[in-house]
Amino acid sequence: MPDRSATPHGQPPSPTTGRGSAPQRGSLRARLLLLAGSLVLTLLAVEVGFRLYSHFTGASFVEVFRDSEETWKRSWIERHRDRDIETFFGSDAYHPKFGWKPRPNLRKASFDGVAPVSTNARGWRNLRDFAFAKPAGVKRMVVVGDSFTFGEQEEDEHIWPAVLQDTLPKWDVINLGVHGYGTDQQLLVLQEEGVRYRPDVVVVGFFVHNIYRNTLRFRDYAKPRFVLDAGQLVLTNVPVPTPREVLADGDSGRPLSYAWFWLSQRLHHPRGMSPREALHHEMGQLTRAILAEMRATCQRCGAKMLVAIIPNPPKPEPQIEQAVIEWG
Repeated sequence: MPDRSATPHGQPPSPTTGRGSAPQRGSLRARLLLLAGSLVLTLLAVEVGFRLYSHFTGASFVEVFRDSEETWKRSWIERHRDRDIETFFGSDAYHPKFGWKPRPNLRKASFDGVAPVSTNARGWRNLRDFAFAKPAGVKRMVVVGDSFTFGEQEEDEHIWPAVLQDTLPKWDVINLGVHGYGTDQQLLVLQEEGVRYRPDVVVVGFFVHNIYRNTLRFRDYAKPRFVLDAGQLVLTNVPVPTPREVLADGDSGRPLSYAWFWLSQRLHHPRGMSPREALHHEMGQLTRAILAEMRATCQRCGAKMLVAIIPNPPKPEPQIEQAVIEWG
């Protein structure tokens, strides 16, 4: 007698048909539960790790979550919510267009344990005042940049614009660098203040992380931000919100879940890319447009523009220098 349990081709019934599908469905459900459990445990480990690191190291919110607009803002609110409004900036004062700038007439003033800072009557880190009218027989160099140009953590006489002034006795070297500035703020300083000195040369101290800063509306404090509209620069977030407005609009500082905040930052903010990658991202296009507007500003006032590339140790990016050379 033929075996009626066999298929027409003589093969036994498939285990995936009929009652045989139940074990597979159960196995799939178990795998999904295992995957969900692993995800929960991973997020829990990330949460605990972030909180332990922050607690035992005393790291700031920015140090924990890296360089993004939201982390800078939350960190600022956390530090300053219960402090007097006059202590928010230390050596700086609120500025409606730049965001912040050094206070005028500081004399070896020290804030938060950093090296003493001196500023002139207009609030720039120079050892003397400069009139807008250029003296006969004198050439002028205006320098813009961030903390490397401002001279963070250095004595007044040791910062590189001051050293350059000592080597060029027939020049006025006017340092308009400010800590934390992006290339966008440097452009505004050049347009609002720098061109008034009638410079012969403008030096831009270009630090590679300025590429990221140019995309932020909040860094050390609220700041202006350019956006590109059909290839044209459009200035936004001006006037910059005042400290009281930032606090009134802010939340309680640190998020309820560090893990969720970390995940959302990674999804929405491309800060993890290298400077080389960033140059080819939309943030690189924005930076090139800002540099182009700097160059046009210099041409209009008859000045030459030099870009001094400041490397990011311990891993300098030679691609940054090459990209700027190709742009220039």
